[in-house]
Amino acid sequence: MVKEGRFREDLFYRINTVTLHLPPLRERSDEIVPLAEAFVKQYAERYHRAAHGLSEEAKQMLLRCRWSGNIRELQNCIEKAVIYSETELVRAEDLQIRASDMTESKSQAESLEDAEEKVIRQAMKQYNGNLSLVAKALKISRPTLYSRLKKYGI
Repeated sequence: MVKEGRFREDLFYRINTVTLHLPPLRERSDEIVPLAEAFVKQYAERYHRAAHGLSEEAKQMLLRCRWSGNIRELQNCIEKAVIYSETELVRAEDLQIRASDMTESKSQAESLEDAEEKVIRQAMKQYNGNLSLVAKALKISRPTLYSRLKKYGI
């Protein structure tokens, strides 16, 4: 927009002091269930519903979803589920997630994770554990690299 003359250059440089990279929700699967549970509590209180948690099937379904709309999509899904739920636990059928929103299979996701771990381990070896070089080579931020190292126990 600056190049096109539609945004003031001085203002851009004034507000562009810190750049944050926030990976999509599908890359932070460890956050999906805790976020969903927090949303269940929030909406159960707001709408005076009995739901206070998620069934195991619902949790597994949430983990298999792509979440292309990120946290807002998850939040909207949980809000509708709490409204429709007639039990104390939100069930998979309450979520109303379409098959087209789901990833292919858990085994495919696991094989992708295996490939990701292998690539990270190779890069760590290639760059002698230099995290800056590894992150740069993998084209990810250092915080994302830290997260992956923790995830894979590297």
